Amino acid sequence: MERESRERRTPTTPRRRRRRRPLPPSQQVAIEGCCHGDLDRIYETVTAIQAADGRRVDLLLICGDFQAVRNADDLLCLACPPKYRALKNFHKYYSGAAVAPVPTVFIGGNHEASNHLAELALGGWAAPSIFYLGDAGVVTFGGLRIAGLSGIYNERHYRAGRYERPPYDASTIRSAYHVRALDVHRLARLTGPIDIFLSHDWPAGIAGHGDRESLLRRKPFLAREVADGSLGSPPAAGLLASLRPAHWFAAHMHTKFAAVVPHPASGGARGDGRAPVTRFLALDKCLPGRPFLQVLDIEPAGGVPAGPLRLAHDAQWLAILAETHALHSTSPRPPPLPADAPPPAQATVDRVVAAVTAARGSLDVPPNFQVTAAPPPPGADPAGRGGRMPEARRSPQTVELLRVLGLEYNLDAAAGGGRGGGVGGGGDHHHRHHHAEPPRAATAVDAIVAAAARVAALGVVVPPGGAAGDGGGGDAAPGDAAPPTVDPNAIDLDDI
Repeated sequence: MERESRERRTPTTPRRRRRRRPLPPSQQVAIEGCCHGDLDRIYETVTAIQAADGRRVDLLLICGDFQAVRNADDLLCLACPPKYRALKNFHKYYSGAAVAPVPTVFIGGNHEASNHLAELALGGWAAPSIFYLGDAGVVTFGGLRIAGLSGIYNERHYRAGRYERPPYDASTIRSAYHVRALDVHRLARLTGPIDIFLSHDWPAGIAGHGDRESLLRRKPFLAREVADGSLGSPPAAGLLASLRPAHWFAAHMHTKFAAVVPHPASGGARGDGRAPVTRFLALDKCLPGRPFLQVLDIEPAGGVPAGPLRLAHDAQWLAILAETHALHSTSPRPPPLPADAPPPAQATVDRVVAAVTAARGSLDVPPNFQVTAAPPPPGADPAGRGGRMPEARRSPQTVELLRVLGLEYNLDAAAGGGRGGGVGGGGDHHHRHHHAEPPRAATAVDAIVAAAARVAALGVVVPPGGAAGDGGGGDAAPGDAAPPTVDPNAIDLDDI
């Protein structure tokens, strides 16, 4: 009987399968290119996606040109021709008149209310549920580790300190959003897997890892820069090679472009857990009919289980901020950075975690947003006319974070933040005068920049349609960039 029963079961009973380890829960992450202050349209699009297919969106990431303009005064700190200045709708979320329907994290680009972002240089809430990563920063969300670098690369100001402060002049309103070597130095100290990296401009050499021909059909004026390798940021390319994030998202060029960057196998503790391949995706600006938003299903790297769906400080990043705090400078010509970029000492990580948890109970980013500038009154001029260039102010969020970390406030000259240096102009690259720099030893930042050549040398080109998520970006619209008839050497990427 027992044998009979076994024979009857054999054809119909499925073979017992080996139990697999459960995969870490993934997050539905929406990525948006250039915002240009159109938060209403972006949130409407996210909400429509969720309603159309029942897909939840856990987090929205915005890759710069966010334009966190609170009022007409902030608008005067936005680097763009006056005819393009408009209040848009961020101020509604800032004042509480509107509420972000999904947690939002953004970085800065080259069209920003730089005075507002300078108040949150170490990261903070620009509005409830809308978090700015800072000049550079790292946070976690639901197990995902997210790093970012604000601004765009400009060689002239790269090694300068953060000397700009409002009221800005015609030069500092532009140099204020240029990437600084200290931010790259700090990011270069990171170890371990990074799930997502955000930048505004593209890493140098990235065009060679995607469908270059399709890119140039949409943006033919970039042909010379793509050919000679000058398109993009060398420091970002170095970080791409050293940090090896699983995903890299960017914007700036107002087109959609995908690429796949393989990384050579590396040994040692610093390479462990990092992605063997980085999937790059740049998206367009927020306009009807343009590919400005995409939702991806992203799993935490290294089997890290998903945590609560809320933002938390990255312990290693806080330790890096603590160890490099004295390197911050408000001088146009600070002393050179250290020659190496080691990861933070474990003792520093332990001390920082103990200090933050003692003060706050956890590493979660506290909901400590405060209104620090008056929003526009009802019926205010949409063009923001009538504003006055503001003075610099300190954000209570930044003051409180430094206090918790046991660090003095050194982010402005009034606080003695000048580290070395003589006086000198920080003029924009449109201004031909500049100061000669003294000879300097090679630093870790130089090594990061040099690593860009290794990325470009990989030479992997994805055939047309071969990169997941790529798509047509459409022709350049007015205000995108110079038309194809313009000499590429005259194109100013600060103006895109």
